[in-house]
Amino acid sequence: MFALLCLGTRAFGQIKFVQEAEGSNSGTINTSLAVTFASPTTSGDLIVAYVAPATNQPGSISVTDSDGNAYTAATSTLSASQCPIAQQFFYASNIVGGNDTITTTITNPDGLALVILEYSGIAISPLDSQAGTSQMGCPWSNSPSSDVLVTNGNDLVVSGAVLTSANTMLTPGSGYTLRTDAFHGFAVEDEVLSAAGTYTGTFRSSGPANWVAAAIAFKPSGILCGQLDDGLTHVPPSYVCTGANCGPNPFPPPPVGQSYVDPQYGCRVVRLADGIAQFGVPAHHYYGTFASFNADDSKVMLFLDNGGKVIVDLHGNVTVSLANMPASNTSVYLWDPVNPAVFYYSNGNQFLKGTITNNAVSSTALHTFDGYSNCAIPDQEDLSEDGSKIWLVCTPIGASADQNVAVLYNLLSDTIVSGNLVIGAKESGWHKIQVFPSGKMLLTGALCNGTQCIYNTDGTLYWQPPFAYSSHSEVGSDLQGREVMISSASGIASLNACGSEMWSSLTVIDINAKAPVNCLIGAPPNPKLPAWEISYRDSGDSSSGKWALLSTFDQGVCPDYSCFYPQDLAANWQSLWRPYDEELILVKIDGSQVQRLGYSWSRSAENYWAVPRASISRDGKYLIFDSNFNISNTGFPQYSDVYLMQIQ
Repeated sequence: MFALLCLGTRAFGQIKFVQEAEGSNSGTINTSLAVTFASPTTSGDLIVAYVAPATNQPGSISVTDSDGNAYTAATSTLSASQCPIAQQFFYASNIVGGNDTITTTITNPDGLALVILEYSGIAISPLDSQAGTSQMGCPWSNSPSSDVLVTNGNDLVVSGAVLTSANTMLTPGSGYTLRTDAFHGFAVEDEVLSAAGTYTGTFRSSGPANWVAAAIAFKPSGILCGQLDDGLTHVPPSYVCTGANCGPNPFPPPPVGQSYVDPQYGCRVVRLADGIAQFGVPAHHYYGTFASFNADDSKVMLFLDNGGKVIVDLHGNVTVSLANMPASNTSVYLWDPVNPAVFYYSNGNQFLKGTITNNAVSSTALHTFDGYSNCAIPDQEDLSEDGSKIWLVCTPIGASADQNVAVLYNLLSDTIVSGNLVIGAKESGWHKIQVFPSGKMLLTGALCNGTQCIYNTDGTLYWQPPFAYSSHSEVGSDLQGREVMISSASGIASLNACGSEMWSSLTVIDINAKAPVNCLIGAPPNPKLPAWEISYRDSGDSSSGKWALLSTFDQGVCPDYSCFYPQDLAANWQSLWRPYDEELILVKIDGSQVQRLGYSWSRSAENYWAVPRASISRDGKYLIFDSNFNISNTGFPQYSDVYLMQIQ
């Protein structure tokens, strides 16, 4: 039997078996075998190939297919001299889809068997764990089994066994489903785990025989990459290069549209922009508190260092150029949460809709705010969760910015909900404004004694939390539908859910109960959270839950741990590095899981725009962040470019 130890419980997409096909030319002089699925495969699915060569040492095995999918070799048992049985698993994730023939090739011409299986609901980076057979000899029994597998729960486990006796019947272990013919002398079974715990499974044969077995566990769709938090410091590899033949950047970024794999956490990152080469200036994505991705995750809004805006696809191709973007009185262009071709912006005293057709944008004024000379979208605000409400900062005709008012506008009904709250000029009265799902406003700034206030939709004060300081905060709804604010407790015990750590941690606060409901991250004995920015999409309710994205940065000045070598990097930078420094971190809104995704590779102590400001898409599938790790010889001290990661 093999044991499956499941650690924790996570909600993921449902894994489903789609189809199986098998073939054998054992007993012939052949080095290859091709098997075709009966039905076309589906794009994004997983193909598992189980290869069992004839009873001799195969030398080596490879697998290809007619759709060009790439296969990764997984667990195997290649025979020792005393046991001439062999097997090997291969898999291809996130497949192209279509009519597909899979071919396996071995180095010795003695025939082989091939089983191919298709599954849906599997993560793009799917491998969780694998195990072959511990015995190097020929076990003689009627219970083929693999070694122990350790999984994260909710996995698909596929197990294979091959016998020396072709006439012996194989049946599946408890909880498993046999996917092959029972009398071929080889067999493949599978099981989708449903709960945390310890699992056992085994094949049973109708009579004793020599056997080898293997098993492999695949993660369901959900979090695709990265590592569960272990609370340890991981100093990034290739951060500096001190050898005689080193270039200025030991870990250079790829060209636009190409990718790299984070060397510590394994997530794949695509470069979306090369601002200097493409636009003559650095490129950013602005702030993480509003969505940079459109409704179907096909487009990203970029902001250039000269104030211009462009729209690119997920490969960095420009789909709407700088010349085709409409003018605005603010840097914020907000995507519609439903229509992927629509975004919103303000100009003068109008709130407008931009509609993308091919590479052009047509504009429609949704509302003209009579009585005001200017109405602008605050620079860190998004639309409300349902896409209906937004707070604008408007200047009455003939008045100065000190007399600005906050106007709550419902763009779906084209109505002004309220316009009575005088908030003054930016920084003199307010620093940033965010909107809760209900339309309530979170205001950070001088109007709240330098901290934070929550206002009702009619502009009256709802609650001023007793913070002594303000911090980067986010708003939305949690898994229970509560309207929440994610913030540091700033030393206030009554608003803290993170135990003895009331500063370098984040608490989820129910604004209706005016009380904390859970600690997001940072509760002892877990590490403290470094300086952070947070991005949360309350509509990002995928099958794996709602996730907050954190990007940490160096709040110090150079020389420090996050500076360029050799001119600014502290000599003891490695000893200064702490858990989560310069990392991209995904945290479930109930605090039940922390996933470390990768480094931003941005030397964030260098300048303001080096702070990554990572932003998560509304459905929680993608993130983007800024990085200056290609600053060498650009001539721009505020240099940055934009990078993308798929996380679900």
